[in-house]
Amino acid sequence: MKSPTLTVISPNGDELIKANSGYGATDFSFVDRKTNEQFSTIKKRSLAYDNIKENLVNHDGYHIDNTNHDSLTSLALIAMSIMVDIYFFNN
Repeated sequence: MKSPTLTVISPNGDELIKANSGYGATDFSFVDRKTNEQFSTIKKRSLAYDNIKENLVNHDGYHIDNTNHDSLTSLALIAMSIMVDIYFFNN
């Protein structure tokens, strides 16, 4: 299986940020395409419930590691969190 990826592209077609994930799309690592260095992560986590099914489908949240970024990068991370939730977890 392929690992899911998301990419932020500028209006002129340049790749700015690439998000890479493993199987399950619960954790994404963000790479700055100009420097090829990882600079942030998004991790999907749920509250503790009585059984595995409820843990997988109920009340999840996203933790964004966002320290020392400009406002545009912060906005991109929030938008990508929303896209992860819509694309991978909303049926």
